[in-house]
Amino acid sequence: MKLNLFLILGIICLSSCGDYATLELIDENKKMADSLFRVNRDSLYKTFDTDCDSIYPMIFNRAVDSIKIIQLEKIKELIID
Repeated sequence: MKLNLFLILGIICLSSCGDYATLELIDENKKMADSLFRVNRDSLYKTFDTDCDSIYPMIFNRAVDSIKIIQLEKIKELIID
């Protein structure tokens, strides 16, 4: 009976050690990701700006086209009614 209790307690203690190691690894990964972001921040912002600038005209034209369509529909409704 004492041996079974000792084994159960030992298994619980050993299995809980893995959780702390996982938490430490998660913290280390976060620190590494933060440091990599800080080092590459300027180049990332330049890349994001370039991507946004290349997409902006397309999105703007779509918005203008949709406004034109809506306005044309309203004009047609005024003429028909």
